[in-house]
Amino acid sequence: MKESGKVITGIIFLICAVWIIIYNFHQSGYKSTNHKDISELYTIVPYGENYNLSIKDWQGNLIFNEEYIGEPIVQIINDDTFLVIRGKGDWHVYTFINADKGIVSKNYDDISTYNQSKVVYATLEDEYGIKIIVQDIFDEAKYYMEIEGDYASMAVPHHVITDAEFIDDTHLMLEYYTGENLEVTKEIIDLQAMDGHLCCILMNIIYAEYNIHHNSIDIATAAGYLLRIDCREAEKGLQTIPSSECALNALAIDEPLEYARLYLESNMQMWINTEDSLELW
Repeated sequence: MKESGKVITGIIFLICAVWIIIYNFHQSGYKSTNHKDISELYTIVPYGENYNLSIKDWQGNLIFNEEYIGEPIVQIINDDTFLVIRGKGDWHVYTFINADKGIVSKNYDDISTYNQSKVVYATLEDEYGIKIIVQDIFDEAKYYMEIEGDYASMAVPHHVITDAEFIDDTHLMLEYYTGENLEVTKEIIDLQAMDGHLCCILMNIIYAEYNIHHNSIDIATAAGYLLRIDCREAEKGLQTIPSSECALNALAIDEPLEYARLYLESNMQMWINTEDSLELW
């Protein structure tokens, strides 16, 4: 019996070893056959003076298809992401396409710089003048920051930025024209200080208001920055009952500064629990 038990154990061990070898071989073969060149995912087809650009994701699904007068520029910025540039002269439009996630960014007019996750550009708003925006490439709800300053008046907003470069993931070097004399100002912007998780922001808040269009709390600071707290993301994972959920909605609209304070100090669930206990009482 002991000998037969050893034989059975040996057979089981051998079967397991063979299965592991086959599995690893299959996985390595799968990776090698599926490791494609991202440049194979896009095609530019000319016809007459026009060009058709189509881009597919890694599964072969068409995720971007546009026609242009004039040939677009397609840049590969990493293993999964394209940057499409079209336009001429002093006006260009930039669009990012991620082939892994199958997502397309909004169109950006004349961006100043970008990295793997963020983009920097200037925009003109009638009420506020020129603003410099730093945001997540694909979703501003993940990161959005407005840098306000005494920028020079420019007919074309992006001309106000003379140089911009990401030093690393959390710091941006920004150089721009200021005032009527077009003086050049250079500064290092700490992007991490505006990521919505540092309570020191509360000390420099000028005002906070609820933005119905973005379902967010927009906070202006004394340093000239705008922090946008996405309410949907802020409330994700919170344990609520109908009454406390209504109270939280009312807090965002009626007392946005208090809502922001609770979020930045990570006390939203505590506040909800208090509201729930009062309701039960």
